[in-house]
Amino acid sequence: MDSSSFCKLAKRVNKVVLNYKYRPKDRYGKPGGLLEIPKKFKVILIGDLHGCLANLQCILSENIKDLANNKSIMIILGDAFHNDQNGEMLEMESSLESLKYLFDLIYRYPHRVFYIRGNHDTFSDHLRKSGIAQGKEFHQLLLNRYNEACVNEVEKFFEALPMAVIGKGYFITHAGPARRGTSRDELINIALRSG
Repeated sequence: MDSSSFCKLAKRVNKVVLNYKYRPKDRYGKPGGLLEIPKKFKVILIGDLHGCLANLQCILSENIKDLANNKSIMIILGDAFHNDQNGEMLEMESSLESLKYLFDLIYRYPHRVFYIRGNHDTFSDHLRKSGIAQGKEFHQLLLNRYNEACVNEVEKFFEALPMAVIGKGYFITHAGPARRGTSRDELINIALRSG
């Protein structure tokens, strides 16, 4: 995929994420940090893929019919990127392939495939695994492949992601919930607290 195609897709995906159905607006009218999923859907949860695209494709193949027929939704709980296998943590090609596949999936199923932000959904130099700055490594690979405008769209994607999901009988985040507890309003307005 060339820079122009990738950049267009990233921009389209960012529009989808910023307009996720079931995502209440914060007090300034911007997309909030929470998704509220109606109980009518079967929910397919996918945890940390860490660049293992084959796992996502396998889960998708088992559930594509319900997803396509609007009977289920898929929630990917962050960390689709950055290989976590010993000796392979510098390998970023799998992250790039996962990113392109994920973008295509979100764009094809805009109100049925949701992505929640995980700790690996960043370019931050502070993100390290076994001393390797995986966010920085991924950023550099993207800069080598695409132009800076495209890389900025990926960063916007990370920043735009919701942080939590609630539905009938469940609450989901990438990490554990706040130890002191939190309210629906705090989750919706989470960007105001951290920004």
